[in-house]
Amino acid sequence: MQEESSPTGVTGTEVLVEWLARCVRDGNTQVTAPLRRSGRGRPPHSVPGMPGDVPPEVAIRVARMFVRYHQAGDFRFSLRLTGYGDIGQALRRLSRADPPGRPWEEAAERAMQSLLNPRRRLPWRELEHALDTMNRARLIPPSWTLLIDDLTDWHMRGDAQPRTTRERWAWSFFNVPTACSGRGRTSAE
Repeated sequence: MQEESSPTGVTGTEVLVEWLARCVRDGNTQVTAPLRRSGRGRPPHSVPGMPGDVPPEVAIRVARMFVRYHQAGDFRFSLRLTGYGDIGQALRRLSRADPPGRPWEEAAERAMQSLLNPRRRLPWRELEHALDTMNRARLIPPSWTLLIDDLTDWHMRGDAQPRTTRERWAWSFFNVPTACSGRGRTSAE
């Protein structure tokens, strides 16, 4: 379900991403330490001070992925750009990573195929694996706000959204150019 914008035009998803960026940039270990220490499939049950306008499971799990992605020193200070495009576009960028070659191409293909497997549950393990691979390639991640919205809308389909999230990711991976063409949302600090 897409979130409504507040009177200032900022959604709960954007507030969450801005808060996470601030916590990582400022080295707020009360927030980042429990998220970094939590294991795959075992995120903390709550995070102190986390804005509450996003479904808790999505907020906490994406917060964990965000902190893990940005914990590297060079990403910590570049949080002005916290991603662009959806996960399909990000994996397509991975397949074209510099230096170009089979390892990144194959890794992107495997990650995309694992995300496309039909399932009722959200693909947490597969997403973490895809993001870890992008991080190793030192790529800009997908838009964190768009990722949160996509996961929140995972099972939605209707007039406003004729495709499921999984279908939109597949379309982005196989059909969207790799350069940022204004598609997807970016997050600013």
